[in-house]
Amino acid sequence: MLWPWGSASFCGGGIPEDEIKNIITLFAFADKVEFSGVVLPGETVIARGQMIYLRRGTIKAEASLERMNGDIVCSGILTGARG
Repeated sequence: MLWPWGSASFCGGGIPEDEIKNIITLFAFADKVEFSGVVLPGETVIARGQMIYLRRGTIKAEASLERMNGDIVCSGILTGARG
């Protein structure tokens, strides 16, 4: 599953695709975050996420950033709320 905000795969979760672009998420907590590489200006990365839970406007997800070749440059668990 691609990162929930802005990904077509999240549209099946009940939020129309045109509304996803208007969602603002305020991150309140980051846990077990590891940076394992440097992303250079102009480099393309892929944001991926796996939702752990979504309840009462709060989301918790495992997230990562990957280079186009699959190397993970950052990963962790993020918690936030819709703003």
